[in-house]
Amino acid sequence: MGNAGSNFASVARRKAAPVLALLIGAALLAPGLAAAATTVLVETTKLRLDDDSEAPIDLRRRKIYFRAATARSAPANRVVPPARGGTDDPTLHGAVVAVGNGAGSGEAVVHALPAAGWRTVGSDRNPLGFQYRDDTPGAPISYALVRNDQLKVKGSGYGWDYTLDEP
Repeated sequence: MGNAGSNFASVARRKAAPVLALLIGAALLAPGLAAAATTVLVETTKLRLDDDSEAPIDLRRRKIYFRAATARSAPANRVVPPARGGTDDPTLHGAVVAVGNGAGSGEAVVHALPAAGWRTVGSDRNPLGFQYRDDTPGAPISYALVRNDQLKVKGSGYGWDYTLDEP
């Protein structure tokens, strides 16, 4: 990845691991937000945060990619999409992506994923989950997927405002 990859690695070593939460519907569980549902901790299969740390900063190089695959996890730690039409259905109520510094610095970003960007995956007879897309230039999160045992989140560009430049 060249220079950006080495910049990312050197900055990431100085900063505590970020914590990511995809909050569906009423489940607003980020620090400082009211808890309306049960928190489910899932193992991270892949987390990648990129940032440009050399002047001039190129905001287009900021990226987030998160994936969790939980098929081999304990039942309490598996990704289970909410029921269609229920209080947590993101096609009705939207969702939120929250990322915060795991060291407790208070550094965090929260981005809404409006209901209009969500669609169901699968059929009414065989529901598989939900998918989010936002092709708007500068949208902080462009893609999210919530399926049984799968959670993916992708974002990039100047709309993604979680930086890796803090010590």
